[in-house]
Amino acid sequence: MIISTSSFLSLLRFKSIFLSKNRKYLISATILLIVSLIFFAYGAFREYDDGNLKVVYLDIGQGDATYIESPNHTSVLIDGGPENKLLRQMTGSVPFYKKDIDIIILTNPDTDHLSGFIELCERYHIGLFFEPGTLASSTAYKSLKKCLLEKKVPIILARRGMKIDLGKELGLEFLFPDRDVSSLKKNDGSIVARLRYGNTEFYFMGDAPKKIERFLINLGDIGTSTMMRVLKAGHHGSNTSTDKSFVSLLRPNFAIISAGLNNRYHHPHKETLDTLNSQNITILKTFEEGNISFYSNSQTIWSTK
Repeated sequence: MIISTSSFLSLLRFKSIFLSKNRKYLISATILLIVSLIFFAYGAFREYDDGNLKVVYLDIGQGDATYIESPNHTSVLIDGGPENKLLRQMTGSVPFYKKDIDIIILTNPDTDHLSGFIELCERYHIGLFFEPGTLASSTAYKSLKKCLLEKKVPIILARRGMKIDLGKELGLEFLFPDRDVSSLKKNDGSIVARLRYGNTEFYFMGDAPKKIERFLINLGDIGTSTMMRVLKAGHHGSNTSTDKSFVSLLRPNFAIISAGLNNRYHHPHKETLDTLNSQNITILKTFEEGNISFYSNSQTIWSTK
């Protein structure tokens, strides 16, 4: 087929007009494509399995909240902190596209441990919910339970001997309660959990008092091997927790104190700090450091604060 010069020029003029009219659409499509590629590249980077466990003690104010991400990207939240600070503090630790948390654990049904879970429940998919079984009647607790029930999240009473397999020789086990705690005070029935990854351990004491720490010693759970350890001090550094005998046997490398700046309880108490300092333990406080991030490759632990 032979195309005349005039036909060819007409074709060029049509192409020029078409491109001019659709330039803005082409630019928009190009920008959208670039943004999409960046999004998926970022997601692939964040999901890359580097073999490291990540534990982030969130700067939640006067309360507790810890985000855990396993090497296979299973996510766990231990406590949700007070008010609605949890989601904001998770920014930077949790990928922005992630809208599900596999496991949430409420160590104590006081509002400084649970309030942030309400908004989380409303906006995220939650796989499992663990609690100790101590009684609570606060509006916040009722709101959380209502949301969990409406979303059909399995609610499980944490008990000693339960272990959650997080893959790659990584497990989260409950050390306490070992019984029905519905008749106990909230702190006395607090969940105590241990996260173990190879030769490294992380202890989460909730608000457990000294008598529970001594009880765990008697059960032979504490300090049974030479490992690198991080201890989240019980009850925000209160003198009701962190018994000298417990710390001496556990011998953690780091101790985390989650508390609010100039809080009305004066946490952490001098007695607790003295106990930790006497063992030459590195103390990190959320109200001084902000979010405190630790990593473990199963052999050693390091912090980026």
